[in-house]
Amino acid sequence: MSKIKINLPDKIFGMDKNLLMVWVTPMLMLAVLLSIFLWVVSPKISEIEKVIKEIEDIKKKTVEVMEKRKYFLSVDQEELNNNANLLSSGVMPQKNSYLLVKIIKKVAESSGFQVSDFSVSMGDVKKQEVKQAIVDYEKVPVELTLSGPGEKYLELIKGLERSLPILSIDSFDLKINGQVALIKVRVSAYFQPMTNKINIESLRLTDMTLKVEETALLSKIKEYRAQGVESLEGVGGQYKSYERSDPFFTP
Repeated sequence: MSKIKINLPDKIFGMDKNLLMVWVTPMLMLAVLLSIFLWVVSPKISEIEKVIKEIEDIKKKTVEVMEKRKYFLSVDQEELNNNANLLSSGVMPQKNSYLLVKIIKKVAESSGFQVSDFSVSMGDVKKQEVKQAIVDYEKVPVELTLSGPGEKYLELIKGLERSLPILSIDSFDLKINGQVALIKVRVSAYFQPMTNKINIESLRLTDMTLKVEETALLSKIKEYRAQGVESLEGVGGQYKSYERSDPFFTP
């Protein structure tokens, strides 16, 4: 069997074939090495960089957790709970106008006033948004007629303005007949629905630390009086449950 023999010319593209082979062999080796680098080494480098970044992130989160832990250990837990309860009492526990009537009734009675009449309009319960704080809340309004001693109406107003939950006097009309004051007032309170759960892990240390404005707000509302009204008992009369027998019931 005869062997196939390829005879190359002495010159290829005007270059001596021996000189050309000297250049071609290293170029082929370089191409092979470059392919190995692109397909094998480069992906490994990317994986190593990813692992290094993950390690750096873990170190950063560990430092943040330790700073948060140090902060919580330095804070008086009793004071922290008291502040949380105080802020919670600043809004209505329920979105209920009748509960607001009971709160106002309690404030009025402390100044010698009584609720003569009240009006609740469910259409006025509106959802509003505080754009600066990006907080959704719902305004709960009621209209009431209060009667009591004329010399104590200023005490009543002060009591309404310095109560918890926070009350806003939208309108106020005063008539004094002798020693009796008749007040028609429109009062609103606020209710914040828990639409979104707070991701505690995403909170930064700066979010947990009280700012100057927040400290001033806490100091101010500590002077307010929490009414502690949680139920509708006593609004609109006492509720009684009556039972009657079913004429179609067969034992």
